Amino acid sequence: MSLSMNVSDLVPHISELAVLIARDLDVNVSQVKVMNFEGEGNISLIKWGILPSNPSGFISGTAAMFMAHSQGIISRLTEHRVHLPENFGSYKLVEWKVEPPSG
Repeated sequence: MSLSMNVSDLVPHISELAVLIARDLDVNVSQVKVMNFEGEGNISLIKWGILPSNPSGFISGTAAMFMAHSQGIISRLTEHRVHLPENFGSYKLVEWKVEPPSG
């Protein structure tokens, strides 16, 4: 995710941003993890992980269910259904991919 916000301004608000993303993706905030972030000027790039609610359930669940849930999340992102307050600037989904949880 690319945000039009300076990374030093973003850092104190990462937890708030995770809550907003979880709300609009219809997942629990504990499923939203910052994997990496960096910035240059007024642009911040954040790599998010959206994890299954129950990793052990993923093993017993079907791949089709996992993919359907993932597609719902991806469509919410690509269709800009994540609504952030103005203080976060605008965002853009730069890249996405679906991978099974590790471990």
